[in-house]
Amino acid sequence: MPTWKGIRDAWSRFWFLPADPTTLGLMRIMTGCIVLYVHLAYTLELGEFFGPSAWMTQQTANRERLEQPVFVPPIGWQQQGTPPRLPDLPHRRTAVIEFLGRLADNPDQRIKELVFLSTLFQNHAERRPFFDAYAALTPDQRATLKQQITDKSAMTIMPLPDSFKQLSTDAALRNLHEADDLIPLLGPSPGAGYVLDWFRDLDTAERFKVLDFIRELPASTKERAKIVDYLDFWNTDPRLTYTQGKTVFSPWFHLQDSTSYRFVHAAVLIVIFLFTIGLWTRVTAVLTWLALLGYIHRAAPVMFGLDSVMSVAMLYLVIGPGGAALSIDRLRARFRAARALTEAAGKPVPWAEAVLAGPRPSSVANITLRLVQIHFCLIYASTGFTKVKGPTWWNHSAGWMSLVNPDFSLVHAQWFESLMHALAESRVVLALIMAGIVAFTIVLEVALPILIWTSLRPYLLIGSILLHSGIAFMMGLTPFGLIMMTLLLAFFPASVVRQAPAWMIRRGGPITLKFNPADAGQLRRANRLRALDVAGMVTLQPGTVKAMDEVDLWSLAILRQLRWLPGGRAIARMLLGV
Repeated sequence: MPTWKGIRDAWSRFWFLPADPTTLGLMRIMTGCIVLYVHLAYTLELGEFFGPSAWMTQQTANRERLEQPVFVPPIGWQQQGTPPRLPDLPHRRTAVIEFLGRLADNPDQRIKELVFLSTLFQNHAERRPFFDAYAALTPDQRATLKQQITDKSAMTIMPLPDSFKQLSTDAALRNLHEADDLIPLLGPSPGAGYVLDWFRDLDTAERFKVLDFIRELPASTKERAKIVDYLDFWNTDPRLTYTQGKTVFSPWFHLQDSTSYRFVHAAVLIVIFLFTIGLWTRVTAVLTWLALLGYIHRAAPVMFGLDSVMSVAMLYLVIGPGGAALSIDRLRARFRAARALTEAAGKPVPWAEAVLAGPRPSSVANITLRLVQIHFCLIYASTGFTKVKGPTWWNHSAGWMSLVNPDFSLVHAQWFESLMHALAESRVVLALIMAGIVAFTIVLEVALPILIWTSLRPYLLIGSILLHSGIAFMMGLTPFGLIMMTLLLAFFPASVVRQAPAWMIRRGGPITLKFNPADAGQLRRANRLRALDVAGMVTLQPGTVKAMDEVDLWSLAILRQLRWLPGGRAIARMLLGV
């Protein structure tokens, strides 16, 4: 049975055991490439996405940023107040907003004007047609009608409904005066009918809420207009919010002309490129993350799951030492170490030897990798259990809808469409394939967060790679599939990550080179070669080397490491200075 000390030590090892940052270096390269690709794609439609007159205009974006309502749920059992529910159709909502704008400044006068409206729905089927007909009369005709009611003479203007005939003369006249007060507020037709239809569609409780809202509007015309305008935009009463606005920042909220936002975009692309190659990584990682959030905050309605996962990956690369391996920063450090060894003229330089020995393991790298692993598990658990709640996954239609969705899938390609038609010809085959897709996806997403910590990890990693490769190919979501597989790298040991590029470099086989430590030129080249030999394929031995053979030997050593790159020979000679 584990003891408290054993649990504590296991917890400490899980989080704080120093880890090789090479995995983070590869994650940085992949994330940087994906982020750079996405933001390069924005360049083609930059103004439409982020300009002042973009699909979501700068004015709308700033209003959302400054005014978005924030509510706090009640602590007790009492229900929080709710605003009046406005019509969804724009022309009907406009009529209601104009009606609210015509209300009197004095609250008592406001209630007096709405008396007829509050009683209209007590017998709506009879009183509504009468009110519509009465509102269509001219002022003179209304006066004549009132006089006929007073004199109890024949109704020549319009007939009265049965409910009016049962009223006393004073009550009937009072109802008509109340109707006179309401008619100017409703405005001309068809807006007046839209307002009455709005009240009709509300239930009794909602109707009373609307009347309470109208009664509680401030007397100040300016303040009342501000509340009504907020209600129109957000469909809520600003007085019910806990606070308004959200704490986001983006330069795209402020840039006004094409020259400025194109300049900022170009600067962002340069920063992302520097981050990808690992130059000044600590600074460029933070700048890349902030720039990415700036794009997301400005055009949030058009963003997709890819943007969320990119921001997650960038956050952890800001925390961890992503530039400690597979980076220009690391190469510069190796060159500084090589220069120090050259200047030492054969004397030991411990720090330089440590730098050339490889990336130094660190606890921060381990913490970062653990955070990525846990976050990846949470993503899988949430998506897996969400799928279990959805009926389309139980009836196996989710897989089919993904394959034939024209917005994502390859169904626009003739060969793929023909394949789907052929698949649909056999109900049994189609059912088996769709059931297999659903079962594979749900089982993997639900099981991975639990079993990834066991000896089943390799199989789960293979399953996850297959899943996201399928998403990338079949649904056209290639960047999303790649960024998910980038997070998946956190589960791979650093030794595996190091061996993959090293295998490509070592295809020419190891090399042993002799150099003369007494020759300053040979010593400098030897140390430069140590800096470039990231795969550890060259063994340096003190000795003597002929001047004519030296160039060929050095070039051969470097070319064997770089020949798989385009222009590798030229790169090798430039780096060696030969």
